[in-house]
Amino acid sequence: MIALIGDVGGTKTILQLISLTQNINSKSAHVLHERKYFSSDYESFEQLVGVFLKCCNISNYPEVACIGVAGPVETTSYAQKSRLTKLLWEIDSTRLSRELGIKKVKVLNDFEAIAYGVLGLDESSKATIQKGTSINNKTKLVVGAGTGLGMCILFWNGKKYEAIPTEGGHIGFSPCNEEQDYIHHRLRECHGRNSVERMVSGPGLEKIYNILCEKHGIKNELAQYDNDQAAEISRLAHDQNDSLAVKALTIFTQCYGSFIGDAALSCLATGGVFIAGGIAPKIQWRLSQPDFVQSICAKGRMERILRKIPVSVVLNEKVGLIGAAMEALHLIDDGFFSRDKPSPTKHVYN
Repeated sequence: MIALIGDVGGTKTILQLISLTQNINSKSAHVLHERKYFSSDYESFEQLVGVFLKCCNISNYPEVACIGVAGPVETTSYAQKSRLTKLLWEIDSTRLSRELGIKKVKVLNDFEAIAYGVLGLDESSKATIQKGTSINNKTKLVVGAGTGLGMCILFWNGKKYEAIPTEGGHIGFSPCNEEQDYIHHRLRECHGRNSVERMVSGPGLEKIYNILCEKHGIKNELAQYDNDQAAEISRLAHDQNDSLAVKALTIFTQCYGSFIGDAALSCLATGGVFIAGGIAPKIQWRLSQPDFVQSICAKGRMERILRKIPVSVVLNEKVGLIGAAMEALHLIDDGFFSRDKPSPTKHVYN
C-alpha cells in the first residue's frame, strides 16, 4: 500500500510517498519519494501535493495519507481541519480525500506527529542535556521552537502512549529578570500581548536582537539575510563571539529553558522532556551550557523535581515524518501497531 506523508510548516513542507507492508508480526515502511518545498510558493496544500505527485511519476496512487500540520486541528466525527498559524492554508481531510482520490486521510497537529515520532527514535537520534531518571509509563513532554513554538504531551493510557496536542506556545510570556522584562515591555508596546512564542522562536530571536540593537544604538546589519536572520545571529554568537549576538542568544535560551520548566511542571513530565523543532539541533552547543539547564530547573521549591527529569534534544529532523508514518500504519489497521514500542519505521529515516 502506498501512503502520502506530510510535514507541513509555515516555512517549508516535506512530502513523502512511502510503501507500507505488513505481515503477522510487524509492519514496516519504506520511502519511495521525498521532496522539500517552500510553503509560501503555493496557493494551497492541494496544489503543492499535485506538483509533488506529478514529480513522482507513479503508477500506483496513494491509498492513505497522514499529514502533520503546524496549527491547531479541529476534529469532528467525519473530518479533521486545520488552518495554519503562519500561512493562509486550510487543510481539510475530507476535501483532500475527495480532490486527490485518497481513501483514508488523517490530519494531525505537527507536534502530535513529532511526539509519536519521538517514541520511535533510538538513542543515536537524541542528545542528552540533563541525564535525570526517566520513570516508566509516566508523562512525557515534547516541545520545540522553529518558525513557531510547539508543545505536545504524551500520556500513558494503561496500554500505550497517547498524544495530547496543545497550543502551549501561545500562553503569556513571564519575564524572569530585568533584561527579559525590558524586551517583554517593548513587545507589549507593539503587540498588546506578548506570548512565549514571540520570544521563543526563530522570529523571536530576531526580535530580541533587534530590540537590543535599538537599546544600544547599534544599526542592525542583518536585514540582508531575510528569513535567515536567526541563523546568522546564532552563527555570529558561535563563530565570532559577537557580543550582541551572544547576548540575544543567551536571553533566547534562558526564556526557552524557563518555558520548558514551566511546561514540564504543568504536566509533571517525569517520563522525560524532548526538545524538538528546527532550532534546537542547530544550537545544541548553547543548550548544553549549564545556564540553560538552570533556567529549566530554577522553579523554587519545585527545582528538586525538575533536576530528576531527563532532558534531551531531538537530532533527527524527520521525526515528524516518522510519527506521521506511524499514524499512517494505524489507518490501515487501527490497533495492530502499538505506539509504546519502538517504531519499525525508524530504520527508514535514521
